[in-house]
Amino acid sequence: MKVLKERGKRYGDFKTQAEISQKLKQIIFEHNPDIQKIPYLAEGVEMICHKLARLANGDEKYVENFIDIAGYSTLVANLLQKEEGATDSVVRYKKVINGEWVFEGE
Repeated sequence: MKVLKERGKRYGDFKTQAEISQKLKQIIFEHNPDIQKIPYLAEGVEMICHKLARLANGDEKYVENFIDIAGYSTLVANLLQKEEGATDSVVRYKKVINGEWVFEGE
């Protein structure tokens, strides 16, 4: 099929891409099996691994892979922000006010 030939040029051999993707997922899920308890988190990780495997196996300059990775990351982050117990990094900056260092907004 024409479409399979075109995809093969972009993403490389499917068997190799699948092996890379499965290895990435195995490493992540073995290291932290709790990821699989949250379906959207597990799916996001799997899709990001899939895109990383395509990147490793195929055209490393294919911008769409990075756009897709950012998209899946954003989808997961948006859902996690609504989860009880989810954490975030809040960056606060100190500045001098009236000769004293204070955190901005205090």
